[in-house]
Amino acid sequence: MAGESVWRRMLLVATGLVIAVAAILALGVMPGVRTDTSPGATPERAILGLWVFVIANVLVAAALLGATAATRRGGCASKVLLVAAGLVALGMGLEMLEGAFFYLEHPAMQGVAVLAFACAGGDLAAAVLAFTAVVVPLRRPPSE
Repeated sequence: MAGESVWRRMLLVATGLVIAVAAILALGVMPGVRTDTSPGATPERAILGLWVFVIANVLVAAALLGATAATRRGGCASKVLLVAAGLVALGMGLEMLEGAFFYLEHPAMQGVAVLAFACAGGDLAAAVLAFTAVVVPLRRPPSE
């Protein structure tokens, strides 16, 4: 059984990871993708897809913060909300892995590939933390 503060910290770390992934996508990956000159590259479509990832990461962060805030107010965090946030983060992490492997094949896009791998790892770690928060029973401190 995890104490409430450990449980809350776990969700805050997951939230931080997801926000960091959104920032890395917006500030690191997108500028690199804009300069992609490989044959058959469509940077405009890739940028559009990356914006979807950024928005989805922000929504996952909001869901994780909502679950954390509900616990702080004495309520019970919705397990459905945590599972949904975990599933979305897991899906985004797996999709980002696919993109990272794609960019790894192009010599001029090695930096973008490394950042995409970091983003995939952050999303996958956040998903694991969200799923762990669902299955670990929350022990409340005794009331005084």
